[in-house]
Amino acid sequence: MPKRSAQASKKVSKRRKTSARSWKKSKKVVSLRRKVRLFLLATVAVGLSTALLTGLSLYRFLKAPFTQAAGGGVVSPSWQGKEPLSLALVLLEDRNQPTSAVTDLYILQIDPSRQRYGLVNVDVNTEVALPMGFGRSTLAQAYSQGNFLQIPQGTYFLLQALAKATAVPVQGYLITDRVGWEQLGAEFGHPQPQDLGAYFGWDKLRRPRDFFLVTHGLLRTNLEVGELGRLILFLRQAPSGNVVSWRWEAGDEEARLRLDERWRQALADLQVLAEGRRVLILNGTDRVGLASFGARVVTNLGGQVLDAGNAAHSFPTSKLVAYDPYCYTVRVLAEKLGITEVETYLESRHGEEPGVARADITVILGLDKSF
Repeated sequence: MPKRSAQASKKVSKRRKTSARSWKKSKKVVSLRRKVRLFLLATVAVGLSTALLTGLSLYRFLKAPFTQAAGGGVVSPSWQGKEPLSLALVLLEDRNQPTSAVTDLYILQIDPSRQRYGLVNVDVNTEVALPMGFGRSTLAQAYSQGNFLQIPQGTYFLLQALAKATAVPVQGYLITDRVGWEQLGAEFGHPQPQDLGAYFGWDKLRRPRDFFLVTHGLLRTNLEVGELGRLILFLRQAPSGNVVSWRWEAGDEEARLRLDERWRQALADLQVLAEGRRVLILNGTDRVGLASFGARVVTNLGGQVLDAGNAAHSFPTSKLVAYDPYCYTVRVLAEKLGITEVETYLESRHGEEPGVARADITVILGLDKSF
């Protein structure tokens, strides 16, 4: 084998070194490219995740921009603007303090069928039984009492106590405090009870950004944007002379019945009145007075109470039994009383309960009812 010359050996050695350097350089380029690709993928993933979370947060904010009150536990009523709606208007001493007392309390009843609303001022010194067997207290203290629980339930306690006192279940709430009320008044003026629609005049609606920014920090509510918009639209269109208002004060049995009758005449649901369904109320618990309370609720809604009494045995959950489970009155009673179980007359064990066969609708209040 011929010997390689010194010059040829140098060339071979140079080529080998160049080849080794090229290989090392190639490996570095490949590694660098891989790192760049991974960095770009990570950047895209972070960007997409951020955009998704931002979009979701923005959607939730636009759907329900107002903060809920402490101890909410009250879902949005999903009001479409066609059926009656009951709202609690609450004035606290301090909305930022969960143990704040209630200083003023109103029920705003929206009645689209009559193009009318009612504003009832409820006496906060009314003593009432608190939910969940927590004894008795005044409406003024119900909010703070509920927020003393390990899981705060202030708003839920207040609305349940309000329903217990007036026999008018409310579906939503608007809450502020004295400072917030004064700030709203300084910015936009105070609304007049006989003409709430005037409060939402074009002078305010022309600058919705300012209106939103001010009210956002001062109000607590479970209403969503669509419901708030429909509420404002209704109040703007309701004739100022078509308004009913009075003060609800606790009194003896006769006084309470007079107030219930006044509510029925002024604010009962016209469609419930028109259907005229005969409703039987049965107490499926050992709590005294539950059936009579249910009868008051039905009466205030415009229903015809056939009778009220005790069930033959206890029921763990409340239910409705009806010949026509799809009628309007059944839907309203289920919503107002928070009952999800609805049976037809033929499906139910009606033979065990007296009077069910004579009623169009039977309301059985079970152990799940805290009012």
